[in-house]
Amino acid sequence: SLCINIMADRPKPGAPAGATETYLFAQSNITVDFSNPSHKMDRWVMSVVDSSRYFALRISDPKTGREAFIGVGFRERMDATNFKMSLQDYENSLKREEKAAALQRQYEQTQKQQQQQQQQPGDGGGDSENDDEDASTSALPVQMESKLSLKEGEKIHINLAHSKGKKAGG
Repeated sequence: SLCINIMADRPKPGAPAGATETYLFAQSNITVDFSNPSHKMDRWVMSVVDSSRYFALRISDPKTGREAFIGVGFRERMDATNFKMSLQDYENSLKREEKAAALQRQYEQTQKQQQQQQQQPGDGGGDSENDDEDASTSALPVQMESKLSLKEGEKIHINLAHSKGKKAGG
């Protein structure tokens, strides 16, 4: 869950004129769920149509559950771009985490299946404890082996640029 805090300034009570204090004006708790189409980043943060520096941000009151949109604007285009890119980075990291978890589940399931297959034919005798150790250690490198190799007749060309600052014999 990502939390965006919108801070504001207000006059500081009991302080000299012009003194301000910063306080939490609004908060948006963003929970992205890729399995639910209505819970993507667009649900919480939307770019406005006619400007790259302004966004509509969904905020909610945790006590009442009421939701509203507030406008958020950046004076500098670069700040707005950084905000947008940060949200995209967050969303991409969630996608990578989800993919990594799926790969981990797939790997664990494959390992479990291999162990079950190894245990079934091994009921007849022999040292089953050592057989399991040998099979599990030899099976692991085979799965991790890379399939990146050149096919027969394929070539790799590498061009090395000469540095322009150096002259021969100089």
